[in-house]
Amino acid sequence: MDPGEDGPVSGASAAEEGPFLRIRNVVKEFDGVRAVDDVSLDIRRNELFCLLGGSGSGKSTLLRMLAGFEQPTSGAIEIEGRDMVGVDPADRPVNMMFQSYALFPHMSVADNVAYGLKRMGVAKAAREEQVAKMLRLVRMEEYARRKPHQLSGGQRQRVALARALARGPKLLLLDEPLSALDRKLREETQFELMDIFDKTGTTFVVVTHDQEEAMTLATRIGVMDRGKLVQVDTPRRIYEFPQNRFIANFVGNVNMLEASVAGEEDGFVRVNCPAIGAEVRAACDGPAPQAGTPVTLAIRPEKVTLHTDGQGFPATVEDYAYRGEVTRYRLRLPGGQILDVSRANRVRAGEQELTWESPVHYDFAPEGAVVLRD
Repeated sequence: MDPGEDGPVSGASAAEEGPFLRIRNVVKEFDGVRAVDDVSLDIRRNELFCLLGGSGSGKSTLLRMLAGFEQPTSGAIEIEGRDMVGVDPADRPVNMMFQSYALFPHMSVADNVAYGLKRMGVAKAAREEQVAKMLRLVRMEEYARRKPHQLSGGQRQRVALARALARGPKLLLLDEPLSALDRKLREETQFELMDIFDKTGTTFVVVTHDQEEAMTLATRIGVMDRGKLVQVDTPRRIYEFPQNRFIANFVGNVNMLEASVAGEEDGFVRVNCPAIGAEVRAACDGPAPQAGTPVTLAIRPEKVTLHTDGQGFPATVEDYAYRGEVTRYRLRLPGGQILDVSRANRVRAGEQELTWESPVHYDFAPEGAVVLRD
C-alpha cells in the first residue's frame, strides 16, 4: 500500500549528508496573527525543493525569512549548521530571485548580471568572465547589450536568474519565478530551469501556487496551508497518497466520496460507498482504519475507466468537454453525486460516442482510489 519513491532526484550523494538547510519550529507573527506556524523542515544540499500553497498560506513569508528580509518570532534557521537568525541578508550564502524580476531598466543585460559582483568588489576581468559564463548558462549571450524593455518576458526571467546565480550562492530562493509568463512559455521554461539547476549544483527553494509547476520542478514538495507545513514528500506521493482532503483537493483534480470501512482484503481497504452503491476496494497509506470508521474515498479523474458494454457501475453523462488530448466527463451517479472523469483521446474519432444523457458504466482499479482519514 506504499508507492515507490521514484520522484526526480538530483545530487543523490547529498542525501547521505546532514541537512544543508534546517528550519526548526519557526513561527512568524504579524500583529498577533501567525503567518508561519511552527514549521520544521530539512532540505538537502543540491535539492530543488518547492513550497506549494495558495495565497496567505505562509510560503512567501517563510522564503523571506530564509533570505533574511524577515526575522522569525521564534525558532531557528540554519544553513550548513550556522544559525542564520539575525544574520544580515548580504552576509548569508543566499540569493533571491523576485517575482517581479526587479531588473534595472537603465542597465544593459550584462550590467544587470554584473551588478552584484560589482558591489562585492570583484575585479573587472573576473566580473566579465563570470557574466559571460552566466549568460551562456541561460542562453542570453547575444542579448548582452540590450536593455530589459527590449526583451520578452521569458528573456527577462532568464536574465534575472543569471543575476541571481552570478554571485555563486549556495542557496537560491525563487519567489513565483514563472508566474509572469504565459502558459506555453511557462511550461517550456520549467524544463530550462531544471537544466540550469542540474548544471549549477546550487540548492533551489522555489515558492509557487501552481501545483503543476511544483510537480514538474521539484525533488520534493512541501504543501503549506494557513501557516502550517501540511505534507512534505515527492511529487508522486503527494499526488497519489495525499495525507488529507485539503491536499487531495489542492494538488490536482479529485473526486471525494463519503464512505465507511468494511475491512481489509489483499492489501487493500474495503469500503462501503453509498454514492457508488457498492462495496469497493481502495489503497491506504499506512495501517487501515478500523471497520466502521467514516472515511473519504479519493479518486483522480484519470483513474476512472468508462465502459459502454455494461461493465462496471451505472451512471449517466451529465456533461462533457472535448479538450483535444483528453475529454472531460461529468457523470451523475444513481444517488445524484457527480463524478469527474478524464479520458485520453488516443485515436482520431468521428462522432462523439458519449453525449448528454448517455447511459454509461465505469470502474476503477483498487490502486486507483485512496482512503483519506481527514
